[in-house]
Amino acid sequence: MMNRPVKMTAIAVFAVLSLFSCKHNTDAGIDEAQFCAFISEQNFEATGPIINSFLETLPADNPVENLQLLNDWLNNIHCIEKSVILCNSCIETYPPQSELRIDFLVNGQSIPMTLDILMDNPLTYRAFHE
Repeated sequence: MMNRPVKMTAIAVFAVLSLFSCKHNTDAGIDEAQFCAFISEQNFEATGPIINSFLETLPADNPVENLQLLNDWLNNIHCIEKSVILCNSCIETYPPQSELRIDFLVNGQSIPMTLDILMDNPLTYRAFHE
């Protein structure tokens, strides 16, 4: 049986490790299969609600970090070859708008598109364009 100081230290260490090992689950409930089905049909606009569902899982009041989290999430989707942030709040609208360049994989070919994101709270999908 552990003595009290050792037991309290073990509990404290476990609590600290638990805090640092927790990971924000940013893709809970996000349907990657449906997302890629829309991409294979080249129905890019249909992914808007899926993108917004992801954006709603992100912490509030941190648009710059959330834009990076969106980019990271997109780079982990199997039907996306790569995603790159082109600019952050570079389009002067209200709220400002950012752009990401996404290379989609469709039938073995890369299709580049630009994704517009409104830098609102939460960030919001606006549109795709070439």
